[in-house]
Amino acid sequence: MQETVTRCRDIAAERASLEAEIEGRTLCGALAETATRLAGRDALRWGTHGEGMSWGEFYESVGHFALGLEAFPFPRGSFVVLLTHNRPEHLIAHHAVLHAGGTPVTLYDALAAGQAAQITRHCDAALAVVEESLLPKLLEHRSDLPGLRGVIVVGEERSHAREGWLLGWADVLAIGRAEQRRRGGGLQQLAAKVRPNDLAALVYTSGTSGPPKGVMVTHRSALCGMASFQRLACWGPEDRLVSYLPLAHLSGHISAFWGPALYGTTTHLCTDLSHLPAVMVQARPTFFFGPPGVWEALRAAVGALPPGVPHSEVLGRLGLDQCRLPVTAAAPMGPELLASFHDLGLDVSEIWGMTECGVGTWSLGRMRTGTVGPTLPGVEARIAPDGELLVRSGGVAPGYYRDPERTAAAIDPEGWLHTEDLAEADEDGSYRILGRRKELFITPLGRNLSPVNLESRLKAHPLIQEAAVVGDGRPWLTALLVLDAGAAAAWAADRGLEVAAARELGRNADLSSELDRAVERVNAEVADDEQIRGYTLLHAPWTIETGELTPTLKIRRSVICEKYADDIEAMYQTR
Repeated sequence: MQETVTRCRDIAAERASLEAEIEGRTLCGALAETATRLAGRDALRWGTHGEGMSWGEFYESVGHFALGLEAFPFPRGSFVVLLTHNRPEHLIAHHAVLHAGGTPVTLYDALAAGQAAQITRHCDAALAVVEESLLPKLLEHRSDLPGLRGVIVVGEERSHAREGWLLGWADVLAIGRAEQRRRGGGLQQLAAKVRPNDLAALVYTSGTSGPPKGVMVTHRSALCGMASFQRLACWGPEDRLVSYLPLAHLSGHISAFWGPALYGTTTHLCTDLSHLPAVMVQARPTFFFGPPGVWEALRAAVGALPPGVPHSEVLGRLGLDQCRLPVTAAAPMGPELLASFHDLGLDVSEIWGMTECGVGTWSLGRMRTGTVGPTLPGVEARIAPDGELLVRSGGVAPGYYRDPERTAAAIDPEGWLHTEDLAEADEDGSYRILGRRKELFITPLGRNLSPVNLESRLKAHPLIQEAAVVGDGRPWLTALLVLDAGAAAAWAADRGLEVAAARELGRNADLSSELDRAVERVNAEVADDEQIRGYTLLHAPWTIETGELTPTLKIRRSVICEKYADDIEAMYQTR
């Protein structure tokens, strides 16, 4: 097994230092410390009218909701599913559930009703906190959820107090306030019962290759992972974050639940993705995380500006002029895209991480295109003989809920997490992710090939929104492409074309030539057996609802190959 290139680092000493820092602590205790220290400062901001909540107000609401849950009654050790958009009630409920001795389970708001019900059943949730507009997703499967004792409804004024199974958000707060008056306090007593090895979250993976797995995160593993991350991030009360990606994702837990509670950052909530540009300008985030697709959209916004606009003004219009930590992850970010932001003075760094271990590597300060940097403090890594990246740290989760077999397959007896990512390390310990082990193709020359890198290169072209490379067991590679609707409309308008539908645009000879050139540019950068010999342009977008994308916007390769089997076969028959 290849050892990591960390010979000059004492990983054991780093980990011991982190564990000493978090010894005996919980997220509940951390929140109390932050709320006391920063009582009058902003914890949350949201809306277009400057709505906000101080740390003191936030902590008070957490206390009222936690005491309201206890009076429900709510059995300690139970699970609570949370299904809302990025709004303050979700963050309050998350911390309140922890204080009440439960485990929060945040669901992706884009899940289909059946998927939401499947996770709710799997963790046998006792309660749910659901936004009014998303309530039909649970009501549709109510008869299949015998363990669900009640649903707390968020986002409307009317009371649900007398509707049995349903209870209003305000009703629970009122119960909690009454309970606090009766007790003369209560939140500190609840927090004292929470232990470091208690579950702090059950985070379900997006399920690219099967049913989602419930990753068990303890207070200890969350705190250790965050302490490691903090050694580089150095977050503090002056930092501003924007929460716009799904809260169910690991990045949502880090930037909305755990990081703010530990370090007192201010979180600006974006409840509707269409409002993100306005929220960015209002928030002026000092830390901004976006997957490559978001950075592509930002580059398109830059491209729409008049030529000659000073770089500082460009960043100001994007809301990134005060961003000291611009970050990307989730998929490779093409060198061209990275360079475009570096040219503006924005050094976007790349992170690699997993739900099962938190943030593992970070290229901060090492702008080497194509690498995700070295491991974070206290994170040990190895590359197995088959090229798989293995990591070990205090941030590795103890396993998957109710799934001992997959837990044993993922985490070996020595504590190494088998990531299923293929990687290589360079001489200074920076890692390059080559793709997923299960997604490898075998080329006709017998070489292992990852389609993910080819797909990232294809998507670097502004007209291509999605790409899926096909070719496992085939004599050559082909690709399915989906146009970026906005970029395609602008492209057509620039040429005076009046196009009514994507299918009509797809027949345009100039567009076909442009896509041919895009594929040729990719082919010029790769080996002969990696080249794409044909492609098909699809005319409908890939979405979560139609099944091609996961809630974290990764492609579901098996679904795509099955759904577009005829298109794929036609490419090989034609050639």
